Amino acid sequence: LAYETIADEMRSNLRFEEKPNKWKVLEQPLKELCKIFQEFEAYIRNCFENRDWWAKALTLCNNRDSVEFHIHNLLVCIPIVIEAIEIAGELSSCDEDEVNKRRMVWSRKYHNEWNDPKLFQWKFGRQYLVSDD
Repeated sequence: LAYETIADEMRSNLRFEEKPNKWKVLEQPLKELCKIFQEFEAYIRNCFENRDWWAKALTLCNNRDSVEFHIHNLLVCIPIVIEAIEIAGELSSCDEDEVNKRRMVWSRKYHNEWNDPKLFQWKFGRQYLVSDD
C-alpha cells in the first residue's frame, strides 16, 4: 500500500519528462524509505530463519516492540515522502497559475477543519496509510 500510494502521488504530481535535477528533493526521503523497507525485510527474514528456531520462537512470540518500531518508522516516513513529492511537483512546474493552485490545495491540508478524524480519514486516510481502525 505504501508503494502504491507513493506511485500514485508521483504520477499525479510529477512530470516524467522533466529534468531529474528538479527531483533532487526526493532523493533523501526515498533513500530513507528504502532503508526502512530493507530493515523490515531483514527483520522478517530473521524471523523465518531455521537455525535455532526454538529459541527464536520463544523470543519473538511476545516481542511486539520490534514490529511496532518498524511500522512506526514506515508511518512516520510516508508523510515526509509525500511532502517531498509535492515540493518536487511544485519545483518542476513552469506554469505560475498551476503552482499557485497546487500551493492552495496543499496548504488546505493543514487547516483546522481537517482535525476532525472522520474528515481526515475520508480525504487523506489512504494517502497517509491511516486505516478506518
